Amino acid sequence: QISFENAVTDSFESSFDSKLFTNSLYDRVTTKFSNEEWEFALVEGLKSIFPEPIVVERTGGPLEVEHGTDILIRLPGLLGFQYLIAIQVKDYAGIVCHDPISQIQKADTYWSNENCKVIDKYLIITKANKEDNAKLIENRKDVKIIFANELKELLAIIGKSYLGLSGN
Repeated sequence: QISFENAVTDSFESSFDSKLFTNSLYDRVTTKFSNEEWEFALVEGLKSIFPEPIVVERTGGPLEVEHGTDILIRLPGLLGFQYLIAIQVKDYAGIVCHDPISQIQKADTYWSNENCKVIDKYLIITKANKEDNAKLIENRKDVKIIFANELKELLAIIGKSYLGLSGN
């Protein structure tokens, strides 16, 4: 037996053009956001997809020179321990130099201590494509890179969460 809620959800999802939504959202934000605005927008967006007690915070600013992190995600561990995900955001297009990798690498030594451990590092590049950046990918070490196409997917998940839809 199909519930009314399932019927509504199925009907909406079958008529919703996910690809059009994804491309439109990406186009609008990439033409309107500066690097700093990206950071604030991504913090708010990530908060919408990560439930509490996970904490998402903007850490960019003067101390960024020391830790290379624009956004920090704090996941709770046992007895007050925290696992951290460090994110560097670059509003770049075309070929990206190696510098952002060395920036986010600073997160390990700055944030990790007896109460915290960096478990993942991401570099989000808003407008550059993976195909143009083979050299950056080769030198990424343990940093995951989100290029424009993957960012489109992430924005779609965030956008759908704002609309109260599932992230898929």
